[in-house]
Amino acid sequence: MYYEIDFKRTENDFMTFESVFIGSLSSMHSFHVVQCCLWSYGPSPSKVEGLFFNLNYYIRLRDIFEGDNAILCRAETAMQHVLRWASLEGEGTEYLRVDIDAGGTLAQGVVVGARGGQPYGLVYTVRLDADWRTRAVDIARPAEGQLLSVEADGVGRWRDARSGEHLPQLDGCIDVDIAATPFTNTLPIRRCQWANGQSRAFDMAYVSVPDLAMSKVRQRYTCIEQATKFLYENVPNDFQAELVIDAHGLVVDYPELFRRLP
Repeated sequence: MYYEIDFKRTENDFMTFESVFIGSLSSMHSFHVVQCCLWSYGPSPSKVEGLFFNLNYYIRLRDIFEGDNAILCRAETAMQHVLRWASLEGEGTEYLRVDIDAGGTLAQGVVVGARGGQPYGLVYTVRLDADWRTRAVDIARPAEGQLLSVEADGVGRWRDARSGEHLPQLDGCIDVDIAATPFTNTLPIRRCQWANGQSRAFDMAYVSVPDLAMSKVRQRYTCIEQATKFLYENVPNDFQAELVIDAHGLVVDYPELFRRLP
């Protein structure tokens, strides 16, 4: 992923720009700087004309480079992940494709599993905006003719996508949490900035499986180690698990429930 940054400000020293911006990126777990090139024009290195970062996945740089310091000029490519998880509750598997670009994220998954002794199969789509806020969720159980389709405004208001009816029981929820997949654990992790030891509580739009009923559920995430491990807690039932994640915030290991397959 390549981003081109043009700097407006010219009075600072060349090396000051380098230390400020590289240091800022490296200090945030969301960024991984793989390659950096700087160059200047003129008789002295006092004007920085361009800066390229090779990032391991897409994230909005305008959160860092804003105001008079820099302008984001180009994001040249998008990122795609193809993942599989095995259920540790019994026989079950998920196939997921995640596409990330400047406009947001699209996740499309297929899950076959069993819960409470009842086998099920479902397909789902989750659409997120550029800030990783849930904007639309579609879940279907084709064999049963069952469909859940909801939309969110990104600030806590949800509606039925087919009838347009407001869903007040979900007011205040930003993220969806689908019981059948560990993918939705990624959403609050990617949506927020974290420091080691930091803890946050969220009201999640929880979708139970296989009935596809939606309710508001209080959950807590605590960053144990940035870009590596989070403690997840379901507040109402005191369930907790240490989630191992990869550099993209996607679950690798969810004890007793899911494990990433090669």
